[in-house]
Amino acid sequence: MSKAHLTTGSVNAHLIKLALPALIAIICTFSFIVVDTYFISILGQNELTAISYATPMIDMIIGVAIGIGIAISSVSARMIGAGDFQKVKAYILHSTIFCLLLSIVVSTLGILNINSVFIALGAKGRPLAEIHNFMFVWYIGIFLLIMGFVASNALRANGKAKGPAMVQILMALINLALDPVFMFVLKLDIMGAAIAGLIARTIGFVILMRMLVHYDVITLNLKENISGIINSWKKIISISIPACLTNMIGPLATFWITYLLAMTGQAAVAGFGIATKAQMVAVIPLFVLSASIGPVVGQNFSANKPERSFSALKTCAIFAVIWGALISLILIFMAPYISGIFSSDAETITVSNAYMYIVPVSYIGWGVIMMVSANFNSLGHPSRSTLISFTRMIVLFIPLSIILFQHIGYVGVFIAFSVATLIVAALAYLWAYKDYKRLQASSI
Repeated sequence: MSKAHLTTGSVNAHLIKLALPALIAIICTFSFIVVDTYFISILGQNELTAISYATPMIDMIIGVAIGIGIAISSVSARMIGAGDFQKVKAYILHSTIFCLLLSIVVSTLGILNINSVFIALGAKGRPLAEIHNFMFVWYIGIFLLIMGFVASNALRANGKAKGPAMVQILMALINLALDPVFMFVLKLDIMGAAIAGLIARTIGFVILMRMLVHYDVITLNLKENISGIINSWKKIISISIPACLTNMIGPLATFWITYLLAMTGQAAVAGFGIATKAQMVAVIPLFVLSASIGPVVGQNFSANKPERSFSALKTCAIFAVIWGALISLILIFMAPYISGIFSSDAETITVSNAYMYIVPVSYIGWGVIMMVSANFNSLGHPSRSTLISFTRMIVLFIPLSIILFQHIGYVGVFIAFSVATLIVAALAYLWAYKDYKRLQASSI
């Protein structure tokens, strides 16, 4: 069990040390769906449309997994910062049980409602059948997905970041190798991609659990540590809900956009699906920093060093702005080439290009929102993150998207997303800045 090692030394150096392994982990996680999409696009337009419909649900559950991982990391970091090293091991055990129970519920509900959910989104015919084949297998592995983030974040919070990164690389390579085998050799088509991912995550889960035990990050003695389980669950829920909501804003917006685009046609949905794959890769560094900032903020806050916590937030926010501007320019120039990799259909490519011309500028704000939300979660103020997410999605984006969709079609929806994100990002950072000024004044 590591000590509070983030309260001294360079804040930026700590962020880099945490971010690099997290970058590898999240790239590998998102690579599953990107690799799957490439091989699935070879099968045909129906299969490509199917995975485009499925992507928002997959992204949403990944957002939940990242959110729970952030909660584990945040609470663990504060415990370590306060010197409660023994409590951390019991907390990780309680977290594992929580994730198992949550996964059973989500998997069961997901499998029972595959058709009803995607029919409501506008799926029909052959794509709907393919969606069912893929999602049935994918839902079975939800616990493995969530625990991948939980175990990795727990290990990183304790200073063991390299091992989880190596496991994520191994899982990505296994998925890459097995995808064509199950899809084309065994002729399982789109279901084969889901099976390959399930096998890769199973192997990764076994290795990560062994690491938790080896590095003394978890206790397996439930009998002696059962008393605090409800309190641990309350901590997980109080932080993970706003963290999940923040990470789910993108997928929720994707669901809403998919619903509107389905009114335009199935080709439009396929084009949007291609663009979101490019987005998935583009925002990886933002997910990485939002997952890495928590331990730094949490440990320094508990050690009564608010100036170091705010330094971490400011550094991450500046990076988010620079990265958002850079990736926006890249996607504007690369959009036609990226779209052409996955489809030759003219309408599909037109929608994909339009998204990549308009939405990437919002990554500037999206990243800032992620950092501010992770900061508030680590300070023990999850309700603030919830309010930020609610304002962005419900107050601004949905009403604005309805108005603009009626006047200029799907282009208006893309514009609405960008405008809502940038406005809320500015307000969120101002809120965090004033909060730290208050904390700094009270610590003098």
